[in-house]
Amino acid sequence: MVGNETAGVATVPAVEIRERLRLIRDNRSQRQVSEDVGLSQNTWSRYENEGRLPEWETLQILVDKGWNAHWLLKGEGPARGATGPNGETFATPLQALQRPAMDLQRLTDAIEAVETGLDATNQMMEPPDKAGLVA
Repeated sequence: MVGNETAGVATVPAVEIRERLRLIRDNRSQRQVSEDVGLSQNTWSRYENEGRLPEWETLQILVDKGWNAHWLLKGEGPARGATGPNGETFATPLQALQRPAMDLQRLTDAIEAVETGLDATNQMMEPPDKAGLVA
């Protein structure tokens, strides 16, 4: 069976992940890579040979070591580094999560423009709606 469905939630096809795990292992032995990620050799072998899905903790260790979570799970994007929400590539997963520095003056100007427009038309707007306009 390539993928499973449990309680209406589709799982990741194990056969594809095991191929990517073999690529991660490269020329190292299963023992070497299992020690590197803190697993027993038998566990890594089951991932590769039996198509068992790695535990989330194992996937997190691989991401922490620079492997792209999106590539690990779906086979899409670059194998190393991370992919941001708009498809941009970053050297590390942490960089994909970091937001660019906020320009406080531009934010202040945008908020003032929304407030001025609302005042001029005698309208009110909830904060989440204002945030949507400003963002």
